Amino acid sequence: MEDDRPIHPMKETIQNIDYIDYEKLPNLSEEELTQENISSNILKMTETPNWKITFNAMIFFRCLNKQNPSLIKQIIPQLTKYLIKLSNSIRSGISKETIILVGEILKNFNNEKTLEDLDLIKQLLNILFQCASSAKKFIKEISNELISNGIINNKNYLNLQTINIIIDLMKDKKINVCEICFNVYEQMIINININNGEINNDIWNNFFDKINQLYDCKKEVYIKKCVKIIEYFKNTLTKANFEKLLNELNRGDDIKKYDQWLALGSKKTTNKMSFKEFRKTQTELGVHNK
Repeated sequence: MEDDRPIHPMKETIQNIDYIDYEKLPNLSEEELTQENISSNILKMTETPNWKITFNAMIFFRCLNKQNPSLIKQIIPQLTKYLIKLSNSIRSGISKETIILVGEILKNFNNEKTLEDLDLIKQLLNILFQCASSAKKFIKEISNELISNGIINNKNYLNLQTINIIIDLMKDKKINVCEICFNVYEQMIINININNGEINNDIWNNFFDKINQLYDCKKEVYIKKCVKIIEYFKNTLTKANFEKLLNELNRGDDIKKYDQWLALGSKKTTNKMSFKEFRKTQTELGVHNK
């Protein structure tokens, strides 16, 4: 028989749930930290008819994240498929608790991130960006709050690695999600020193790869973002340093391509240009990606 007793006092009606504060999350016992119990709680991350079971499973993972961040990192890939669905639950309380859990996990990544960490961060950020585009006002508000406090104003994410993830997420089919990603990018990039010479070649190559992939989506909303991003980087690094960087990365062919992008953007303000005009101008300039 399932034990659906709450691990913290919780009122019965979803509207009056006590969303326990992070600081007040209880410590888990050794018995609760066993692999068997963790696996059992993962299985409870399906929205059963008894929503309290799912809700309490999320409280369990919030406690686990606070108590043992390295352990919860290991199971994020198993949790993600549930978190995506639960963040869009018809039950408001379930959605909110899911977003809170995602935000708290993101806060536990430090400035030194492995490739595995970056992949996990991408999965979690995607959930927050999707929720920030929700039609439900309070879901949108709490998601934006977590994005602002946990990402935009978190020094551990003020680096080009995070920017690369956000650019990758701009490819979302939902236009409003793309716009949310770009808005976050604009708020973050002004606080990142891309001219300090400490960014390694792998990160720079990843940046240019993500930009080119975004442009390859060949839709107005994506192309305009690429033009603005490249313009900022070229101006900030200076033309000479920008081209020097591309040559050092063996990406000399991209120099002409980016110049064409910028020529397209300067010919007429792309924000006021219809897509038909945009494509015509693009053809005239010979802009294309190979």
